[in-house]
Amino acid sequence: MKGLGGPDEAKVAEYAAQLDGALAVYEGILAKQAYLAGNEVTLADLFHLPYGTFLKKLGYSEAFDKYPHVSKWFAGLEARESWKKVAALAAAH
Repeated sequence: MKGLGGPDEAKVAEYAAQLDGALAVYEGILAKQAYLAGNEVTLADLFHLPYGTFLKKLGYSEAFDKYPHVSKWFAGLEARESWKKVAALAAAH
């Protein structure tokens, strides 16, 4: 992305495995409750919006696909009106 050559495929695989491990943990949590810290949205959830959006933009949306509770959780976060406004402002700049 920064014009520094191609990606280090070993690092990409390492980080993809770390992400998959984290999403597996999240899947277990979200199978029992609506959000990461309970049944109310908190900053713990909202913190993930820019990173998840960036992952999708980079073409890693399939990382969420094998985790149905994570997919549902993230889709719900993305559907929030406040996030839509932030995303629209970011796209305009």
